[in-house]
Amino acid sequence: MGKKLLDEIFELLLQAVVEKVQQLQESQSDGSKVTAASTTSMQEKPSRTPRVPTPRTRPASEQATSRALPKQAPSPRLQHCKVPGCTAKIKCKEFCHKHYQSFRRGRIDDQGMSLKVPVEKKPCIFPGCSHTASSKGFCSNHYQQFMRGRISAEGERLVPVRPPKAKAEPCRMRGCTKPKASAMGFCTNHYQMFKRGSIDEEGKRVKKTSALKKSRTICKVLGCRKRTTHESGFCSNHLQHFRRGTMDEQGHRLRKTRRRREPAPIVPVQPPVEPIEQTSPDPATETTT
Repeated sequence: MGKKLLDEIFELLLQAVVEKVQQLQESQSDGSKVTAASTTSMQEKPSRTPRVPTPRTRPASEQATSRALPKQAPSPRLQHCKVPGCTAKIKCKEFCHKHYQSFRRGRIDDQGMSLKVPVEKKPCIFPGCSHTASSKGFCSNHYQQFMRGRISAEGERLVPVRPPKAKAEPCRMRGCTKPKASAMGFCTNHYQMFKRGSIDEEGKRVKKTSALKKSRTICKVLGCRKRTTHESGFCSNHLQHFRRGTMDEQGHRLRKTRRRREPAPIVPVQPPVEPIEQTSPDPATETTT
């Protein structure tokens, strides 16, 4: 099948080439006839007077276009977007960038008028609700309840409403309006104060009796004007010295005698001793002796 198809294509191409060659030969023969007829007609025509060369002139259309056109008044261009109320700069087609995107998406027409059809807002189908519907006829609040199965698609409540919680009793502390949060009848803040011992069970302030003496309001170390923070009569700084043992109970500083390091003994450096070479006696000297 492939060879037959190739043979047919080759024959068609060959026929087309032959037809083209024949057309070219016919056109050449017609041209030779025309040239021969023209030469014979020129020989038969009488001689004419020689033509006088005339200056070249442009056509009327070229002359008209070469002339300077009259100045026209410039077309008024908008300085801002043509949408009413928009003062942004023009980006494309007399629109700003924002309104040009709206025009491309079919939200406004070429004059800047909105093509969006206003939709009437419907109220929520739940009885007694005045909010506008957002999904499936419900407002956002009742739609969440519908998704959780608390109300039906018709707006009927399927789960009974929980009764409101009874207001808790106020704190027993006088002047406190917070609800009580413990069995003692205190709120969280006053219960913490009760645990620390700042108030009693009735909510009265408890005066803490300080163990410090009234006369010992200032640190007993000479020259220190800080207040005492301990029963010993020291301030916080000197109390640390007292606990470390560098100060006695009366506030006198104790100087600890540190053991001095004994200097290392000085060892004299002796020069190295060179070994003495022992020479063997000569035999000649021994014979003489």
